Amino acid sequence: MSIFRSNLSEPPIGILVIGTLPPPPGGTQICLRILVQSLETREDIRVKVIDTAGIRGHFPAGFWRLFQVISRILKEGRGVDIITLHVASSAVSFWGIIVLFLSRLLRKPLVVRKFGGTDYLNYWGPVRGHLGHFVVRHADLYLAETKHLVQLAESRGIRHVKWFPTNRPAGEPVEFRETGQDTGWRFAYIGHVRPYKGIAEMIEAAERFDENVSVDVYGPFFDGFSEKTFERCRRVKYRGVLPPEQVIPTMRQYNATLLPTKALTEGYPGAILESFIAGVPVIVTRCGAIPEIVDDTCGLLVVPGDADALYAAMKALVDNRTLYARLREGVRKKRMDFSSEVWTERFIEYCKDAAGC
Repeated sequence: MSIFRSNLSEPPIGILVIGTLPPPPGGTQICLRILVQSLETREDIRVKVIDTAGIRGHFPAGFWRLFQVISRILKEGRGVDIITLHVASSAVSFWGIIVLFLSRLLRKPLVVRKFGGTDYLNYWGPVRGHLGHFVVRHADLYLAETKHLVQLAESRGIRHVKWFPTNRPAGEPVEFRETGQDTGWRFAYIGHVRPYKGIAEMIEAAERFDENVSVDVYGPFFDGFSEKTFERCRRVKYRGVLPPEQVIPTMRQYNATLLPTKALTEGYPGAILESFIAGVPVIVTRCGAIPEIVDDTCGLLVVPGDADALYAAMKALVDNRTLYARLREGVRKKRMDFSSEVWTERFIEYCKDAAGC
């Protein structure tokens, strides 16, 4: 049964969703799967989905896969009211040009949703950047993940732009475990284990604590990291890779989560939004668009690449129970701000407006 019900006397709106679904369980893939699953529960929506996985980096089979996807767009596009494309910055120019052409051929309105905090105009050189701008300018609606990207689009004369952040299912509120000095302080890092995520700084900061503090790391390895990275650590332990559905339940077992990323292109990392839903305060860096969603009501912001600053923030939570209680209450208030239940409803409204339904 759908959470939301509109006037069922009206015919359902047909939405074609084009994008990459998991596996692998990357950030953009998970975001798109959440939207698709939410749309499929609706009684007022007819959703068709075309997965674009298996093309990039799959030569020569990727050519045949591309032909299949284009053929499906032409077939499924005839029976819907609106076409929606969901891509990262790196794919705005490639998929955007293809889908824009096909949508105009089919005489269907097009919504382009871009994941991440990067600016399409400065991504992979001026040629691809201007192709991406052409796509965004000629789409009927452009959905940008961050407020900064919305402002950039408006400064370029694009008026058909809306803010559409990363979101996660909020579910039902739960009671969160209390913490005490006698139980020890448990921090969690959940995400890609790679250098630019600040793993080295996190290890350096955590290893300064005594046995009362521990950090558990979850996620796949990249760029030379492996379990050997953590072999000599006393406070930091590697715990493997979590299935997406286990991330929030696992977070609820910890006092706080860490995201010491050094990537200036960060949008709204899923780990932060999942922490909000789990009711767990965050310690994060001032990178990319992160300060748009994290402030001193729900977490602590530190300088990227600074192990001393990270240690000081962790110690502040450990030593100051009043601060921790205030941040946890602030996180609970953030819970519905990035709820997929709310944003799926908003997405449908945008599609109906663009399609004139």
